[in-house]
Amino acid sequence: MLSLSAGAAPWPLAINNGRVIDPETGLDAIRHLAIQKGEIVALSEEPLDGLRMIDATGYVVAPGFIDIHSHTPTPMGMRLNVLDGVTTQLDTEAGAYPVSAYGSAIQQAPLVNYGASVGHFATRIKVIEGKDQPYFFHGDSFITMGTDAWEKPATANQLAQIQRLLVDGLES
Repeated sequence: MLSLSAGAAPWPLAINNGRVIDPETGLDAIRHLAIQKGEIVALSEEPLDGLRMIDATGYVVAPGFIDIHSHTPTPMGMRLNVLDGVTTQLDTEAGAYPVSAYGSAIQQAPLVNYGASVGHFATRIKVIEGKDQPYFFHGDSFITMGTDAWEKPATANQLAQIQRLLVDGLES
């Protein structure tokens, strides 16, 4: 645990009285912390002095949360995630292909970190139907279930192409 030296000058930012939750150490208690240059530099059982002070009474102070099952790569989805304390949103269920296309609606101004796994559905649509559909929705295009990519078995040649795209996606 970080500690303060006696007589320390006021910290740039002190967050006092918050319920500090740290899953790594198992800490779940009312604590006081200091932030300097974007990093936690002190954690204390006693209130800290800061040039800027936040009273976090009634609030949880925790590292950012990672949402590993997000289907909200949109400005509104990110705003809602931020309100929940999410700092990283990942679509590891459906994914995207190419992965770099995930979050096309927010790539210019993301509020959180984001990413996706390689999307099997997208590689099947690309190979079986010849369409680029990198995510469930992309631009004005939305997936439609019940099409050949969803219902027809892939041929051996198509399976090899799908596998190649999946490997390429993982390597990228």
